[in-house]
Amino acid sequence: MMLRMLLLIAAVFVIASLFKRRVPQGADRALQRKRAWATAMRQTAYTVAAFLFVAITLFAAWHSVRFEDRTAAYLALVTGPLALLMGWLALRATRT
Repeated sequence: MMLRMLLLIAAVFVIASLFKRRVPQGADRALQRKRAWATAMRQTAYTVAAFLFVAITLFAAWHSVRFEDRTAAYLALVTGPLALLMGWLALRATRT
């Protein structure tokens, strides 16, 4: 019964999509939506990368202090600026 209802709802949406109104500004709106989607995805990717680099930096700094590990200290020194760079790029992504 549930499957029939879902199929019926899907059929209604498919039929309704066939009868959409055509507006003259439709192409412009589609282009704006495409650009907005690309900008949002770019900003999300930069933000996730910034958080990951911050997490790596914090863990490497903790590990270098706790276990006196120079390699972890070097890793923290490298990933810290990368985290800042990714954060800056995430802020700048909407200004393109």
